[in-house]
Amino acid sequence: MAYTYPYPQDKFIPNHRALFGSDVRRAFSGKDAMVYDGDGVLISSCDTFQAKVNIATTNYQPLGSPLQQAFITGYTCTLSLTNCVIEDEKFFQDVAAFFMKGRHAPMLTVQSVIYGYNGSESHFVFRDCVPTDDLDLHNFSIGDIIKRTFSLRCNVAPELIRKLTYM
Repeated sequence: MAYTYPYPQDKFIPNHRALFGSDVRRAFSGKDAMVYDGDGVLISSCDTFQAKVNIATTNYQPLGSPLQQAFITGYTCTLSLTNCVIEDEKFFQDVAAFFMKGRHAPMLTVQSVIYGYNGSESHFVFRDCVPTDDLDLHNFSIGDIIKRTFSLRCNVAPELIRKLTYM
C-alpha cells in the first residue's frame, strides 16, 4: 500500500518562517540577548553564554523485537559563560568567597534572556547553580582581552519564564 501525503505532490509548501528568501534581519544575534544574576543585575561583561541539557537514556530491547528502544533516566543542566574582565563583579566575588571561607559552595542564580523584535522574549532562570570543572581565576597574555570562563551545574530544573514568539 502506498503512502498518501496530506497534500498534493505537485504543490510545494514553503516554510514561511525560513530565513532563506526572506528578511534575514529576523535572525537573532548575541546583541539580542542578556545574562543577569539572581537579583536581576546585568552581568555586563558576559562575552559568551551557553545553557545545555544532557539527557541520559537507557536502552531496552523487548524480547523478539529487533528494535532497541530508549527511555530517559535523567538529565543534567550545565551553564558555560565567558566574562571579559572589567572588574571582579559580585558574580565572581561569590565564587571567590568560597575559597576564602571554605564552608559552603555558592548557590548562584543565573537568568538568560533573548529579546524578540515583537516585544516577546525567551527567558530562562537557572537556580542553585554550583561551580564545576575548571574556573578561571587569572589568565592573560600580552595583547589579548582578559577573560574568565565559568562552568556551572544546575541543581534545579531550568525554569522557562517567557517564550519567544514569531511575529
